[in-house]
Amino acid sequence: MCVIMACEDAKPSEEMIRAAFLTNPDGGGAAWRESPELDGKKRPTVRWKKGINDVEEMVKLSETLRLPFVLHFRRQSVGPKTEEMCHPFPVAKGAPLDLEGATHGQVLFHNGTWHSWEQA
Repeated sequence: MCVIMACEDAKPSEEMIRAAFLTNPDGGGAAWRESPELDGKKRPTVRWKKGINDVEEMVKLSETLRLPFVLHFRRQSVGPKTEEMCHPFPVAKGAPLDLEGATHGQVLFHNGTWHSWEQA
């Protein structure tokens, strides 16, 4: 199963990231807020990057991100071992497989298999 680290109050240690990558070696991803907290007037920008296949890149990314952020470490269960299958996925019509981007909506991380994603 994949590992998802929801980092709200503290960043994971380098050792935690290395251990997650060691046991889930099929690619990683991250998402973070780029703009201020939701204030009732506008929605924050959420950025994501996925297809990270190098533990050093994930460690460096974690060090540079401002809290809160989410990290994902994939262990292939269903689907090919490709960068596009790493998480997160923007929650949008057609479930785009872009390797990075931004949205004023949400992104999805999950641990398991989502069989009916095309119907969402």
